[in-house]
Amino acid sequence: MMDEVNLHVNKERLYILHKIGIKKQLPVGAKVHSYLKKVVEPFEKPVLHFFKDIEKIEDRSYSRADVFNFVNNPRNDDLTCAFLIFAWGGMSYRNARLLLANPKPMINNIELIRGSDIYRDDAYHEFYVYHQAKIVKGLGPAFYTKLLYFLGKKNNWSAYIMDQWTALSVNYIFADDIVKMNKIKHSNKVIYTVSGENDYKIYSKFNHAVEKIAKELNELDRNLLVTPDEAEIMIFSEGRGKGLWRSHLLDAIRDK
Repeated sequence: MMDEVNLHVNKERLYILHKIGIKKQLPVGAKVHSYLKKVVEPFEKPVLHFFKDIEKIEDRSYSRADVFNFVNNPRNDDLTCAFLIFAWGGMSYRNARLLLANPKPMINNIELIRGSDIYRDDAYHEFYVYHQAKIVKGLGPAFYTKLLYFLGKKNNWSAYIMDQWTALSVNYIFADDIVKMNKIKHSNKVIYTVSGENDYKIYSKFNHAVEKIAKELNELDRNLLVTPDEAEIMIFSEGRGKGLWRSHLLDAIRDK
């Protein structure tokens, strides 16, 4: 299996991340009730009742700690937990509707994570297989790794979010295409997405890379004491506010 032995940090790029430092991540994403009401608008019959525990959720944006507190309560139902995570992560209404039209395959995997001792790579592989077979529409690795990140803590996983920002950051910091990316030119913008071709071996290497970033930052500055979770937040940056790291990253890769 690929591991951190194969990973070599670009020290100059890491130093830029170190200078930016750890920024407290504020609540992000949409107000949850407002988001769900928008998601269900096109459905012919009301489906909000599918979310059994929606009334336990406040109509506001949630922080990571808020999401963890909700989904780690085993009494809160799987579908509500999933869509709270999607609201937090800013899933498009289109993809959320595709998922809501056929949620059972996704729920089957969530039940495995929340109700058993399944290993991280196996859980990732289950979502990967569904995605490759187009069984679960609307749910790519950028979002099913959000499910793994939030729901897998009870299993003591080291599972981090592999979205376009964290994946681009890992590729940039290690000067290596660890995570396969799609690059789409749209008007004057370039849009990056995480390729659906990234299997569990690549995800495992990505997780090692996040842990390596934390380790290297701590060696660079003994007073920093960065955990892998904090390292992932640093490269995730500041959500829709973009943040200093995202700005630097986009400038650095613009012409590549």
